[in-house]
Amino acid sequence: MPVLHLAIATHSEDQPDYSANKILYTNSRNALIAFAQLMAARGLAWNWQCDWSFLNAAYTNDVLLADPALLAATANTNIVAWLRYVMGVETDPHSHENGGYNYADVAYLYTRMGVTPSGVVGGHIYDPAYATFSDWPKFTGAGLRGAIYTNYTWRPHLLMGAGTPNHIADPVATGIWFPAATNDYFTHSPTGGIASWGAWDQDRFSELLDLMTTNALPTNRMWTAGVTIGQGHFVLPGFLTNVVAPMLDMIAALRDAGRIRVVQYEEGLNLWTNSFGTVAEVRRAPLDTLTFSLNVQDFSYPELSADVIDRAVTLHEAAGVPVDVFLTTTMVDLYQSNYPALLNRLFTSPVVALAYHTRAPVPYRVNYDWAGLQSMTSNQVYNVVTNYETHGLDLITGQPTPAFGGYAKLRTLAGYAPFAVGVASETPLNGPVQTAFNRLGARINVVHGRAVNLTNRTVRGMYEKPEHVDLRLFETNYDGVASAVILSNAFQWARSSNDVAPPYFVGVKMHDNDFFAVDSAWLTVYTNRTPTWPHAYTTRSPLLSTNEMTNLWNRYEQMVRHVGTNNPLYTPLNARGILRRLGLGPQWPHLATARLAEAAPPGTVAGTFTAVSNRTTVLPGVTWQFTSGAGDCHNGEFTLSNGVLRAAAGFDHETQAVRYIRVRAADTNSLWAEQYFAVVVTNIVSDDDDGDGHTEAQELLAGTDPLDANSALRFGGLTANGGGFTASWDSVAGKTYILQSATNVAGPYADMPGTQTNAMGTLVGLDFAATNAAGFYRLRLVLP
Repeated sequence: MPVLHLAIATHSEDQPDYSANKILYTNSRNALIAFAQLMAARGLAWNWQCDWSFLNAAYTNDVLLADPALLAATANTNIVAWLRYVMGVETDPHSHENGGYNYADVAYLYTRMGVTPSGVVGGHIYDPAYATFSDWPKFTGAGLRGAIYTNYTWRPHLLMGAGTPNHIADPVATGIWFPAATNDYFTHSPTGGIASWGAWDQDRFSELLDLMTTNALPTNRMWTAGVTIGQGHFVLPGFLTNVVAPMLDMIAALRDAGRIRVVQYEEGLNLWTNSFGTVAEVRRAPLDTLTFSLNVQDFSYPELSADVIDRAVTLHEAAGVPVDVFLTTTMVDLYQSNYPALLNRLFTSPVVALAYHTRAPVPYRVNYDWAGLQSMTSNQVYNVVTNYETHGLDLITGQPTPAFGGYAKLRTLAGYAPFAVGVASETPLNGPVQTAFNRLGARINVVHGRAVNLTNRTVRGMYEKPEHVDLRLFETNYDGVASAVILSNAFQWARSSNDVAPPYFVGVKMHDNDFFAVDSAWLTVYTNRTPTWPHAYTTRSPLLSTNEMTNLWNRYEQMVRHVGTNNPLYTPLNARGILRRLGLGPQWPHLATARLAEAAPPGTVAGTFTAVSNRTTVLPGVTWQFTSGAGDCHNGEFTLSNGVLRAAAGFDHETQAVRYIRVRAADTNSLWAEQYFAVVVTNIVSDDDDGDGHTEAQELLAGTDPLDANSALRFGGLTANGGGFTASWDSVAGKTYILQSATNVAGPYADMPGTQTNAMGTLVGLDFAATNAAGFYRLRLVLP
């Protein structure tokens, strides 16, 4: 299994101006010390990456006008030197190149603190498409000359990660390489002038762990990731204690388990050079992203609808491909009455994200404004929509019924608000219609007819579902075309669209009726767009032929299986996954302390789980459960209740020093995150594991094997050699021994002069003179 090389860094930004406010500086300095102590307590290496603001304040308060009260907390030296030389932290320049300072100027500020800056560029905008492009080739060759300190030149050797403005589209990559060119950053060039460290994405850390665990990455390459923590957050109440400490505990446990190696950036660069021979490989998370939408709407053939949706969910679960299932109010009623097991499956399937869509005869559906909503005020339209979406629907009259129904009913039955809605309406009605659904709980609105990028922009409280190509798989032009070809063409269209930004989204769409009927029920029934529709429950579309049904299903099945077996090519997401990409719901669950003493009785706490939102705040109301997947091998050996992990059995360190579990964290809105965790079984050295009469602590001192009863510190025996004896025993090279003697077996024993010996091999023979008195002898290990 490959090992992940993880670098942890902190960023101190160019704002606030710490020089202008000593209290701000002091508070930040104290918090930085506290963070350094958290890292040291866990033996974790890290990089401090600082812009000019804090460095200037440190120079003023720690050097020029040195404050003894401040220096007392850092071994009577300045904070930067203390970090570097006392705490062993790598010190890297970090710069947004604002305020007149470029990277070389920030590097120079380190030298004023008596510290040589590292050769690590602590963050940069990698892509020339952005106005704030860092022009990273400027660091190569002779290096970068300061803009303020023009006599100083800095020549770094490593680019830490690759960023975008405000981190809106940071590339997700692992590996270390020499970028070939500004427009070919992720291609390795052996003659490149500066290396780059793939930082992955800490909110997607669990995905990378899974790739490593399932051996999806080769073991003979150096795989990398980075965690960056804002120093400005250190002063937030509870941040270090409740957010950072549990994260560090989790990382330390994975380190002790051998799954990750925590390195500093320059240390990692040296490893790549010396241990991996600068052999490079870059793996990026796929930019080609797929969404699958199953639109359930056919009330004319509910039995066929239920059958195909049940088969589709089975297919998606088997392939591990997430899917959005859109239900109408009528189909919710039909499934609840006739197919409750299927409805419950839609609520609980790990691959299904519930969604909702409108269809005729509701009067706010596009082309069906039979109620004259466009002549009403926005508030009136809002009330009409809310009334419909909290009541059932009469398919004959188009009026709401007294029964509970609509979006609100699906939300209540499922236990969470369906994430996405497809509520196409006449343009003048968009405002009140979308507002009504947002207030009922919807968070994503489906938009057709234009390319939509993944952004955190909201319209009337809802995100727009990202989609660059609407792939209607039911259309006949896809008949007989391989899935790989269909998707290749679709993503080419996506990339060539106007105003498109990665990741690229192709939405694969099918309706339940596409699998069995010529037309949908609502298109068949509601040809007349004004009420009433007396034959709504009896008018049906013709069915497809058996061959046509088979072909449509096979086309869909092949597509789902193709995506499921080609993870390196595609990232499939449903609405739940899209919201996670936007930072909603639990992000990167943590387990603290993730340690359990061996032989601890069942019920002993091994740790407590927490989940973080926006990287800064512990998310309340999270539920935890074991789940299957990579790293779930010891789920059955623990219990989990209210986020507290307890041992269900006693564990032995020598048998297995680490246990692995996989856990899902879910919030009250059914957004979740999954990850596997290491639980370290700490060793107790006061026990005698091999039953040879020596504790493990004693055997560790003696250099013998605590798991082998034949390996122990024992006096071998005496052999007469004329006028004396030869004492012999099994030894450990490098250990020092001395004979002791007594006239009584119970002692007291005293060291025998001239018998101390340093073992050179695995057997010692020592001659000594005999005495007339009877004697008893034993062996003592001489400790350094």
